[in-house]
Amino acid sequence: MVNKPLLSPCSDGAAHLTAVQLSVQLYVKEPLLTDTRFSFILLTQVPDKRKRASTMKTLAENISSLRREKQVTQEALAAFCNVSTAAVSKWETGASMPDITLLPLIAEFFCVSIDALLDYDAVDSETALLRAANNPYIMNGDFQAGIPLYLEAVRKYGNDYRLNYYLATLYQSRTFSQKGHPDRENAMQAIRYFDRAITLNRGEDPGVECLKKDQAFIFRGLGEYEKALALLDERHVVERTDCLIHLGRYAEAKNILQAQLFNQAFNFAYLTDLLGKCMKHEEKPDESARKAFLLTELCAHFREGFTSSDSPCYFDNLVSSDYLDVACFAMECGNIEEMWAALRVAADHAIRFDRNPSFRIQDIPFMEGLEGFCTASSSALACRRVLNALSSEFAGFAEDERYQSVKSDCEAAQRTKREAGIWQ
Repeated sequence: MVNKPLLSPCSDGAAHLTAVQLSVQLYVKEPLLTDTRFSFILLTQVPDKRKRASTMKTLAENISSLRREKQVTQEALAAFCNVSTAAVSKWETGASMPDITLLPLIAEFFCVSIDALLDYDAVDSETALLRAANNPYIMNGDFQAGIPLYLEAVRKYGNDYRLNYYLATLYQSRTFSQKGHPDRENAMQAIRYFDRAITLNRGEDPGVECLKKDQAFIFRGLGEYEKALALLDERHVVERTDCLIHLGRYAEAKNILQAQLFNQAFNFAYLTDLLGKCMKHEEKPDESARKAFLLTELCAHFREGFTSSDSPCYFDNLVSSDYLDVACFAMECGNIEEMWAALRVAADHAIRFDRNPSFRIQDIPFMEGLEGFCTASSSALACRRVLNALSSEFAGFAEDERYQSVKSDCEAAQRTKREAGIWQ
């Protein structure tokens, strides 16, 4: 019987050790070999066909997914490994496995470890401590002591997402640890390990978008705003507009910020209203009512800032409604003077809006240049809303002269509007 040679020809004509042959050879020489750098050897030692098939499937799926994530072709991977495109295609379909000597090349091409290619994820107890979110190096930002430990851990367990992520954050901390300009060498190391963590992420927290935001932060610190901008999506309004401003793209930044500010003005009212409702159900009614009053007043003051121009705008209508809410909460708290003050402001904004109503967004201060209209409906008759509130919520104060003053002013504004033909 003739023994098969340890070297076998590959499809490209080169001689390589096959995975099974090399694993058997090393297993005989080093039966206690456990270093995870050779985890692929241990996986191929087992003659179980089901385990070998599982390994082939894992490797095939990982090569295929990594190639798509990196947006590279089979031809590029084939050229890097000096094999045919057909060979790469067979790797991805699971029809065959790469020779063992090609695994380091494939791992290098995708910037991952050999362990990552095979989803091998065993770690020792010391490394397990480094993976914990509450370890002292991460909690204290101790990059001096932490970076060497994490470098060694990543060398052994290169496919571990959390180790790569924590190493990146430590390099990021060291990048900005000195006064003055950030250290570029450490910044590039942070970017590199964030890249590896992004490749290894399989839905863990923090997610890929968070890691890209960290990378963008580093590029912004280095003054490379184009690179930072490419990593940020529309959710990162502040970061994106900061990049645009540094790049001199002021009109684009202004448009984004105006739209964001406009939306926040509406959302702010919803947030304070909902929070106020929650506080009304706290154990101490008096205290919760006071907090709800202050929240509503805060919203009214914030949105009143959008009515600063000489011409009325849609926010006069909104602010009138806000101050009616302030008046109601003030009444609940027994602050009658504050109630009358809020009713007066509500009436003034209602009269201002109804005399010359505008629903155009571009008429709102700070929104010049934006196009569009706010919702126009019969419910937006501001003076009518104030009069309805007087007859329902504040009917008990009908004999007070301040009540009569607010009522007569709103009724006069309504008559003027009808006479001018604004109302039909």
